[in-house]
Amino acid sequence: MGLLSIGAPEDEYEPEIRELVAGLGDAWPDPTAVLRLCESVFSHFFGARCVNAKRMKRLAGRIVMGLRELERTP
Repeated sequence: MGLLSIGAPEDEYEPEIRELVAGLGDAWPDPTAVLRLCESVFSHFFGARCVNAKRMKRLAGRIVMGLRELERTP
């Protein structure tokens, strides 16, 4: 996003990521629950107007694919 180049702190999104990671224990392996978690975290931190269905599906999909890849890794 280029936030570091405009002076944003390195841990700009640490609280959001921390909440996502904490919620994955309950949401995984259900992709729908992962999607609901993403929507909930974004709504909490950025407001309901920032919960774009297409973006949330893309984010949840990336998380699900990453977790599936980790499961396959010995």
